[in-house]
Amino acid sequence: MPAIPRKPDSGQIIAFLKELEQQDWVRRSERSRWPRYVFHFAPIENAVRILDDNELRCRNLLEDSGSTFRDAASPEIIATTDHDVKNFVRLYFRPRTPTQFHNEGIRPRDKLTSLNAHCPVPIFFLFKSADILTRLDCHFTDGNPARRRAIYGNDATFLKNLPFKKIYHTGSLGPDSPEKDAIIFHRNAEVIIPERLDLSALSLLACRSPAEKDTFLNLLPEAVRKKYQNRIQVAPVQLHEKKWTFVEQVTLDQEYIVVRFSPDTLTPGPFLAQFELYNLETGKSDIQQIRNFNVRAEPNPFGIELTLRPSHYLFRITLDGNLAYRNTFQADITG
Repeated sequence: MPAIPRKPDSGQIIAFLKELEQQDWVRRSERSRWPRYVFHFAPIENAVRILDDNELRCRNLLEDSGSTFRDAASPEIIATTDHDVKNFVRLYFRPRTPTQFHNEGIRPRDKLTSLNAHCPVPIFFLFKSADILTRLDCHFTDGNPARRRAIYGNDATFLKNLPFKKIYHTGSLGPDSPEKDAIIFHRNAEVIIPERLDLSALSLLACRSPAEKDTFLNLLPEAVRKKYQNRIQVAPVQLHEKKWTFVEQVTLDQEYIVVRFSPDTLTPGPFLAQFELYNLETGKSDIQQIRNFNVRAEPNPFGIELTLRPSHYLFRITLDGNLAYRNTFQADITG
């Protein structure tokens, strides 16, 4: 790979990131590791494609090429976003942005927010900020670029003057807070790269739960899995909101499958739940549907007895058609 062109003030950018990380209000809080990274999250299906492609591509490139991808964005926001903005790969300075708040987690159709955005199983891409922000073609915004008031810059001076106390703001905002609109705007500040971004600066891939990590690994082609599996982890810090339904843990066995859903979900149902077991030795399948499935109404953990004791199978869970879990089991026959 040819050398990546760098900004003439790259040293100043790197020095600022270190200074930001050492500020008391950052290092003594949940933000302590944020300056080390810039963040991108994608639905699990898209995350698989990104790793297989070995690059992130902007929306316009994906649409123009006819690539299939799960659109987690709000149709209303996208419709009013300038066409030029969609020519950029878009990253964030922080996790848990307002955008993520509106679309994370499996939610029944009637419990989506008014923006109709939905990212049932998000995978986080953590890129080394010192690498990304010093690239010659990298720009930054002071807030949400879908809002026309966003200001763009690309040098150390602009970066230093960004309102990081608002960009990194955490906690709830009351409906009457005079700063609510400004903080929401700045929390969505972005780091943008034209058209496509290779994955050379990718440090970590973070999943919301052990079950979703298993699912992600299972979905990846074998060669891609071998390449990235050491970087795929359950999120080491709180990157996800975890307010809506997801699968926390699944235990696969010859006799039982035990599924634990997040008990704290704000959207427990109702879902059309489908539990699918595919016997990989016989080719037979067993699909169980539960209408009006409610995480809080069912036992949690949720158990399924396997009367035929299959030794090699694929197990899958969907909620309203959204993939929630997938993995394979193979009995250990060495003993």
